Amino acid sequence: MDPHPPFSIVVVRSGFHKRTHGIYRQFGGHTAGQTPHPAICYDGGVGKYRAVRVSAKFVRHVVPAVIKPLHALWNEVIGFIFMCMGVVFGFYTVRYAIKGDSGRLLVAGMAACLMFGYGVSSFLRARKISRS
Repeated sequence: MDPHPPFSIVVVRSGFHKRTHGIYRQFGGHTAGQTPHPAICYDGGVGKYRAVRVSAKFVRHVVPAVIKPLHALWNEVIGFIFMCMGVVFGFYTVRYAIKGDSGRLLVAGMAACLMFGYGVSSFLRARKISRS
């Protein structure tokens, strides 16, 4: 007959505990005929590879959802900056038109059209990105 039945109450100084003898091992050893349960933790072994897999899955799902709004926001910010620069060059165009300086009027007018056009195209690109 086995001196240690598989399910017994373990007595400790503080009183009775409802732990089974097959699971509760004070010193980490195991009795003959029983295999120890493998410990799974994130510090080593199987847990480390599982953490890497879960992290990779998280990155695959979250990064595209974050990149798309950031890309649209980047295009909106760039569009705003270029439209502001277009407005500034537009003021200079009007100033040079009043003064009658045709050389500077031509350069400032071309710069105003270029900056304002790029700003509008950047806003349209941001709209296209956010709708896709």
